[in-house]
Amino acid sequence: MKFLISIFTLIVCCAPVYINAQDPFTTTRSAQMELNTGAAAYKERRFDDAEAHFRSALQLDPSEKRTKAFLARTLHQLYLSNRQLPENSQKGEEAMTFYQEILEEDPNDEAINDALSGLIGALKGYQALASWRQKRADNETVKPVYRAKSLTFLAGEKYNCVNEVTEAVKETVSKKGETVFVFKMADNYSDFLTARQCADDGLILIDKALSLDNTRSSPYSYKTSLLVQKSRLAQMEGNKNDVIKYKTEAEKVKKRFQDLSEQEAKRREEEEKQKTESESPQ
Repeated sequence: MKFLISIFTLIVCCAPVYINAQDPFTTTRSAQMELNTGAAAYKERRFDDAEAHFRSALQLDPSEKRTKAFLARTLHQLYLSNRQLPENSQKGEEAMTFYQEILEEDPNDEAINDALSGLIGALKGYQALASWRQKRADNETVKPVYRAKSLTFLAGEKYNCVNEVTEAVKETVSKKGETVFVFKMADNYSDFLTARQCADDGLILIDKALSLDNTRSSPYSYKTSLLVQKSRLAQMEGNKNDVIKYKTEAEKVKKRFQDLSEQEAKRREEEEKQKTESESPQ
């Protein structure tokens, strides 16, 4: 929702400059007026009116990427307002088409990709979303950091796969006065094999993500969790050596995750401080 509403900050802040800009990419005056009127309607949550004005602006200047993005986000909002209405589902489908067209022109517009991914998941389901994420991860024209995000998403789904199995066989016992979890072999051995494959596939995906971008905490979080799952699976098999091995590896990766998380928190704090200072009256 924040992503969609943030359109107004961009339009309202930048529209006057955009209108007065004298460069080859300036749209016609009529298109500019429609764009700004649509922005005002969107800000007031009059999405039907905003849609009409953005469509007019796009018709007047089909080459303007921003107008296409604004229309897509408006259609997205209309879909979210009532997903049960068939006509709103159609608007969601049309928004997806616009998002895809924008990404064809600029595959590194990650904000548009995030919006598109959300719509794919809502309208088409998980398999379609996973397929899209895999396609994006394989697209070498996309920046490594964004490909890594898609790979991390896919690894997260592999984690869910294995966690579903291990949670089902988890038992709570008391050992030396402490409550601990133990993991017994699944009644259906094929469930264990599925979980093990998911864990292995997840680690492959997350290692590939880290090879593309090792500066974010999120992949390390998933890798830690997947290694913990590997230790659970080892316990289910009765392999004590692997239990220790994977727990040790998980602790090392967890430390890296914690370090990066602290750095990210400090950056967010500093950015928020600078934002507050810039908005304060002089």
